[in-house]
Amino acid sequence: MEPAFKALLGTGILSSRHFPGEFQGNFLNCNVIGFQGIYRVKVTEDGSGLKGETVSDLISSSDPNFRPTAVNVGPDGAIYFSDWQNPIIGHMQHHLRDPNRDHDHGRIYRITYEGRPLMKPVAIDGQPVPVLLELLKQPENRTRELAKIELGKHEATG
Repeated sequence: MEPAFKALLGTGILSSRHFPGEFQGNFLNCNVIGFQGIYRVKVTEDGSGLKGETVSDLISSSDPNFRPTAVNVGPDGAIYFSDWQNPIIGHMQHHLRDPNRDHDHGRIYRITYEGRPLMKPVAIDGQPVPVLLELLKQPENRTRELAKIELGKHEATG
């Protein structure tokens, strides 16, 4: 029987030269119902929309309390994700004050691709406009996003 997949707490798009080409643009979905892990979806254009094809899992666990909740790419190009690590996932089935609800444990993981160099973090904060405009050409979403935020701190000219 196929595991149940349900979009839950955290999702992300993988964009990091630290990972090989087949990982680029993959949709990462944190799942805790029927499958404890983060699965990858290859996204392609399909007419005026998008099409997703599930590919190999990024990570999975047999621990029923494994709760991946957020996933993102760090400045070194590695994938970071949090694990809530809780025996209770629902709020309708369990009272908020249920004594089994764990408020003290959780983990943060870092995933790297073996044999590939990590990226060197890019200086963005305080950079001049010409440098920031060059950073908009970088393939990593994170770098472009932070460069846009930094550009917003500069006075408009023209």
